[in-house]
Amino acid sequence: MIVSYKHKFMFLHCRKTGGTSIKVTLCPYLGSGDIIIGGISDCIKHGNWPPATMIYKGIKSSRGSIFLNLLSREKIAKSLNSNIKKYYKFLGIQPEHADASIVKRFFLSEWDDFYKFCVVRNPFEKVASEYFWKTRNKKQAPSFSEFVEGLFQSKSTHEEFLPRKPFNWTIYTIDDKVVVNKVLRYENLISDFAEVAKYLNIPLEKQIASAKSGYRPKNKQPKWYRTLYTKDDIFMVESLYKNELDCFNYRF
Repeated sequence: MIVSYKHKFMFLHCRKTGGTSIKVTLCPYLGSGDIIIGGISDCIKHGNWPPATMIYKGIKSSRGSIFLNLLSREKIAKSLNSNIKKYYKFLGIQPEHADASIVKRFFLSEWDDFYKFCVVRNPFEKVASEYFWKTRNKKQAPSFSEFVEGLFQSKSTHEEFLPRKPFNWTIYTIDDKVVVNKVLRYENLISDFAEVAKYLNIPLEKQIASAKSGYRPKNKQPKWYRTLYTKDDIFMVESLYKNELDCFNYRF
């Protein structure tokens, strides 16, 4: 999540929709008092330190332990990322993916005044991307069908692979109504994001950065995920993500 007082916008970060890449891209344009939760490690990796207020809150939340990592930039980045999330734990189990209703409660004036946007993605593709992310570099991982079944039942013998917050719907809706000013689509992310940046008067020097990529099999086909699904998998995802499928007319 980003709350920018400098540019008067709020970015609500849905899982597996390119949100970290957007954070990395926007980080250099944020003001010293702006808020960015999650993606800090990736921002630093790309040469952009978070706003000063975030560094202060990260150090404060760490209770000094961050200074044990001063000789390692990578460890500092991970520590900052983790401790900033701890600082904002009042926003939920994953504050970087906080629900719209919670964000509105704690940032009411910003909510009313700032431009709000998010990114959505075809749930069938999103679940497949989530699977490859959660099982990356793992020798003993569940099959894709076992992963989907775990999501459907909210439990699994492979529970450690299930995301803590598998649904994006409540991140940008309240009482099942979309409450952001702009919903970007992952499949049109470059053009949609450029449009938002122009509206916010942010002079982007580069296209969207690439973060958290390269974990699924290389396949440039638009419907690359289809070969993973059985009929049962399709039924379960349709049941789980009905709101998003209906709202944005996504299909398998």
